[in-house]
Amino acid sequence: ERSPYEVVPCLTPHEAIRHITNGNVRVVISDVAMPEISGIELLRMIRQHDPDLPVVLVTGQPAFKTAAEATEFGAFMYLIKPVKRELFVSTVERAARLYRLAQTKRQAIEMFGDGAVESERVGLETNFERALQGIWMAFQPIVRASDRTIFGYEALLRSDCPSMSGPGPILQAAERLGALARLGRTVREKAANSISTAHRSYTLFVNLHPQDLLDPDLHDETAAL
Repeated sequence: ERSPYEVVPCLTPHEAIRHITNGNVRVVISDVAMPEISGIELLRMIRQHDPDLPVVLVTGQPAFKTAAEATEFGAFMYLIKPVKRELFVSTVERAARLYRLAQTKRQAIEMFGDGAVESERVGLETNFERALQGIWMAFQPIVRASDRTIFGYEALLRSDCPSMSGPGPILQAAERLGALARLGRTVREKAANSISTAHRSYTLFVNLHPQDLLDPDLHDETAAL
């Protein structure tokens, strides 16, 4: 299948920076461990040039410190090898889409001032709050292949908000508003509270955003999930 994007491979981080400064780059994919400088250092250099350009970091040796630094300097995603093709493609597509939105915002500011962008953000915040209040969990059974018995349930994010009824729009809004931690806590709480007492003996699976791993509440034994 042909990619809709032009892929430009760079042998060194400094070569990547030259391409970025020349323009027309919408997404950067970088390994964390590289010979000259680390992916974190490359991310810092990119931020000095373009605060909005999405950077996806990939690593085969995940570490809390590296993940924290990636979040601090605004990495779009922190992926662990091996990365499934579907996840990689969806990540790049979402990153490119959000970068286009960021560029549109900056153009709107240049043309109309902060008022137009602030109005758009208020509308997004309003819809996100509605989606958050209307969140509910659909539970999909997970069946053993050996004997076809149910051993767990996967919690699927849903909302009564018409404009954000599925996980995609809600996650995109949370990313843009910097509300991923709040969304993650809400999802985990809803999943824990919504599953019926009759199903407590089963294993419950809840999908996490990579940034959820940096949320202290996730590791708090007194918190939901």
